[in-house]
Amino acid sequence: AEEISKLASRSQKATREIAELITDSITKVNDGKAIVGQVVESLNKILNKSIEAAQFSDQISNATKLQSAGNQKVMKSILTLSQMAQSISRATNEMRLSSKEISNAIEQVNSVAQNTASSSEEMAGSTSELATQSEKLSSLISIFKLN
Repeated sequence: AEEISKLASRSQKATREIAELITDSITKVNDGKAIVGQVVESLNKILNKSIEAAQFSDQISNATKLQSAGNQKVMKSILTLSQMAQSISRATNEMRLSSKEISNAIEQVNSVAQNTASSSEEMAGSTSELATQSEKLSSLISIFKLN
C-alpha cells in the first residue's frame, strides 16, 4: 500500500510538472505568435517602402532620359544610370515578390503556431483531467491498508 501511495504521489507530481510544462509551452507559443505578428508587420512595411522606391526609381529614370537630349556624353551617362535604375527596379520588384512569399510563409507559420497553441490548450485540459483522476485514484488507493 505504501508503494502504491508513493506511486500515486509520484503520478500527481509528474502530472503537475507536465501541466507546468504545457503552460510554459503555451506561453512560449503565444510569445512566438506575437513575434511573428511583428515580423509580418515589418515585412509589410518593407514591401510598401520597396514599392515606393521602385516608383521613385522609375520616375528618376524617366526624368533623366528627358533631360539628356542635348549632349552625347551626358546621354551615355544617363543611359547607364537608367539601366542601373531599371536593374534596381527589377531587383525591387523581385524583393517585393520575395517579401510576399515570406509574408505567406509567415502566415503559414502563424497558422501552425495557432494550431500548436490550440493543441497545447487541449493537452492542458487533458492534463488537468489526468491530475483529477490521479487524485481520485490516490484517495481510492489510500482506503486499502496492508498488514
